[in-house]
Amino acid sequence: MSLIAIMQLNFTVGNIKKNTEKIINSIHEIKKQGADLIIFPELALTGYFPQDNLLFLPFKEQITESLDLIRCATSNCYVILGTPTYERSEIHSLIYNSAVIFHNQEIVYTIHKNVLPNYNVFFESRYFTKAEHPQVINILNKKIGIQICEDMWNPCYPITKSQCENGAELIINISASPFTKEKPEKRMKVISEHVKQNKVPFIYVNLVGGQDELVFDGRSIVMDGDGKLVVSLKNFEESVYLFDMNSVIKGTAEQVNYQVTSVEEEIIKAITLNIRDYITKNVLESKLLIALSGGIDSAITAYLATLIVPSSDVYCIYLPTKYSSDISYTSGKELAENLGINFIEINIDEIINEFQTSLKSDLLPNLSLSTLHQIADENLQARIRAVILMYISNKFNLFVLSTGNKSEIATGFCTLYGDTIGARNLIGDLYKTEVYELAKHINKNHIVIPNSIIDREPTAELNFNQKDSDRLPEYSELDPILKLFIEENKGIYELVSLGYNKELVEKIIQLVKRNEFKRYQLPPTVHLSEKAFDQGRKMPITNGFSY
Repeated sequence: MSLIAIMQLNFTVGNIKKNTEKIINSIHEIKKQGADLIIFPELALTGYFPQDNLLFLPFKEQITESLDLIRCATSNCYVILGTPTYERSEIHSLIYNSAVIFHNQEIVYTIHKNVLPNYNVFFESRYFTKAEHPQVINILNKKIGIQICEDMWNPCYPITKSQCENGAELIINISASPFTKEKPEKRMKVISEHVKQNKVPFIYVNLVGGQDELVFDGRSIVMDGDGKLVVSLKNFEESVYLFDMNSVIKGTAEQVNYQVTSVEEEIIKAITLNIRDYITKNVLESKLLIALSGGIDSAITAYLATLIVPSSDVYCIYLPTKYSSDISYTSGKELAENLGINFIEINIDEIINEFQTSLKSDLLPNLSLSTLHQIADENLQARIRAVILMYISNKFNLFVLSTGNKSEIATGFCTLYGDTIGARNLIGDLYKTEVYELAKHINKNHIVIPNSIIDREPTAELNFNQKDSDRLPEYSELDPILKLFIEENKGIYELVSLGYNKELVEKIIQLVKRNEFKRYQLPPTVHLSEKAFDQGRKMPITNGFSY
């Protein structure tokens, strides 16, 4: 019997000393249970992704020192550890994304990543040098192909096939594969295809935890050579699992069921883990502040906040004006009572009047009024709210959450330095229609989000009887076009050929294009889709191209 330990753990980018301590402690603990081979995820030592940290000499030196400390902890077992490694060429230093294999206090193999992703949120080729060819190593009297994340994803580089042709009896892939709504199903399909084509068992060990916009969902798995799932670790949680390698290779291990949860539940887990880790890893204040409007976006944000910190540490500020309806107040108050959060009301009409009195229309007599002068007064309300939120945040050490959704962010239907302010955004990668679906999911067992919030027509309430549909298409029309344009790169001709109205498509694309500058200045959100704003989608602000 040869026991393999999967170490699905949460590491902090750049905190090499803390990560090293965690790695060594977990090695000692799992060795007590008889582990012969211990497998950590991709870049476990540094966290994923260290970016320009990799270029600093002290960072390299800490990695070297830590690898030596870990080496001393590897008596009587093999350890596979994801880490950057450095080599000196005749011209300059080379950096690799590597799997270092220890045994009996020695480094016995160093395997480099073959395929370096350079798309979407990945930019590894900026830093790393790729391996020359796939490798197969001998561990525990077995030939094992070692892969690192993208090595299994790119069909143009048949890494698994090459390793199996060179005698691999087992494939081990260490990963830092971030979550998206579509990723779990895709990941399982890719691994199943490798097994099906090569008839070889596959061990997949993934990172878990939040890092800036990204969240890693873990969900490490083991599949035998017949395609039978024999190990399936928890999603969005640290997990350590010990199993017999020989039973997997022989196909005698018992089959387990793959975790199946709703998309909405996955989204909730992803957001809460990401923000909780962001607060913890950055040692930030864990009391949260939200501007509660009586609308769906701030309501969902408030609900998610209660899953991140205790309800008593969530503070919602209701900042009404003469344009605010009674239903906004009663709905917000009911939500706060349902969630057990703090609800504070501050009427801002007097502050608005002071601003407008001081900033009269004849302030600049030589200039005529802009066609946007009404919007200027509407935006003033949002910016006054932002000033109040940030004042309260600074004065009482509260962490401000922005509440915008992807539909608003895409079309610029938000006020820069107004409702866009905050340290983080929770739902910025969810379209408005997805936010409503999330609300329905939250309410499936009992009413948490008041129906008065879900059923009312969306409004910013910056003017009398204002509705979002006064300036935007209905979200049921808007969101499908946005998704096809942003996430699938469909231009006007393609969208029209799919049956969408040409005038509507042109209007929406122009809104997205015109508001690129806003997105450069917004707080980071949680990456949930195949293409989120910021890291996932890179577009120029000045852009003369017609789609």
